Amino acid sequence: MKKMYCAIDGGNSTIEVVINGQRCPVAFPSMDCEPDKEYTDVMKVGSIGKPNHEKLHVTLQKNREKNSSVKEFVFGHMAEAYGKSKRNRENFDKSADPQLVEWMLTALAYGIYDKERKEKGVPDNKIKAEIVLSVGLPFHEAKNVENKKRFGKAFKGNHIIEFQHPAFDGAAVEINVSTVYINVEGEASLGRIIFDPDGECSKLAPEDLLNRVYTMVNCGGFSTEIIGMQFLKADSGDEYIDMFDEDYELSINPETQTHLTAGIQKGVGTAMIDTLKNIEENETMIKRSLIRRDIEVALSRGGKNPDTNTLGWILPEKVNINKYFSKHIKRLAEHVSQKLHSLYTANNVKSQVQKIYLSGGGSKIDLFVETFTAEMVNYGYDENIIVQDPDPIFADAHGYYEAMMETEEAYQEDHDLSDVG
Repeated sequence: MKKMYCAIDGGNSTIEVVINGQRCPVAFPSMDCEPDKEYTDVMKVGSIGKPNHEKLHVTLQKNREKNSSVKEFVFGHMAEAYGKSKRNRENFDKSADPQLVEWMLTALAYGIYDKERKEKGVPDNKIKAEIVLSVGLPFHEAKNVENKKRFGKAFKGNHIIEFQHPAFDGAAVEINVSTVYINVEGEASLGRIIFDPDGECSKLAPEDLLNRVYTMVNCGGFSTEIIGMQFLKADSGDEYIDMFDEDYELSINPETQTHLTAGIQKGVGTAMIDTLKNIEENETMIKRSLIRRDIEVALSRGGKNPDTNTLGWILPEKVNINKYFSKHIKRLAEHVSQKLHSLYTANNVKSQVQKIYLSGGGSKIDLFVETFTAEMVNYGYDENIIVQDPDPIFADAHGYYEAMMETEEAYQEDHDLSDVG
């Protein structure tokens, strides 16, 4: 059984996977449906030519050693295409959501299968992997130790995911999750930027970084995390340090500051739900039930109206949602900027802020970024310090992975030293 180091960012809109440092090229929609007759009638012909990640009809047995039951569902893009019963993730604590864990394990299993296929050409029909896993929770959940324990426990154990679509020829992935690291959403991705050997912080002298604040605003589906890290003088222990000694070498560390960190229980998904309510109340042309995924598609290339060559349309009804969504996403950006400004003003660090990074789904929405930036400029911040994370959707997944590997490396070093001693 091969050992793999994996990270999963389980979001309200999409799920991202990193395996051994490499991102799975697919961001899986956080949705599923029942495998009803509508799907089985077209199983062999309706999906010809589609990539395998759009054929995820699976069975999942979690914790097989406990003789658990088997669940069957259609996941991700395939649920979007075939699901009368399709559903997005509902808004409640991730740490108490077994369905989210099932989707994350399914996304991981496909990522492992796809990696094997690309490396071997034809993957083994039965793949087994020992997994060291790194995941994350919103700040308001992660600050509770019991939430972290519960979330980690939900992933541990031996699980098997079997792919039911004929394209997989009966393939299955057996996952044994032995270790789970729990991170804070936004914190790991900010740490990844700060510790980047080619990044800004590595090029500045300790004196230039001392007391500087770096911030990540991670705008997800139903939560937005404000994470503040500050460079502080490293603890010298019991050693006396004469700060006026000309030969004194300043040593500093970036530390997450709880008083500069906050979790807002609103996000892009909140704006989408409000938009759905407006559509239901005002757009009588639409005679079907819509979910958040329909709003996401409308805002992407899938919502491009050929008559106007513009995005933001529910098709084929050709109902434009921009007037509704724009109102709600602007309110979200204003709320987040006001919270950040109030937090940093109250703690007297406004002039110490060096960078404010934007990540998550909100950072991909131009109006959110533009509104947030304009509001922060009105509050007296320099527009140039507000920058987008270089990989905003996969930022957390990459951050979780690197935080895990740093911890694993430290453990191995300690273990090796103890053996020598």
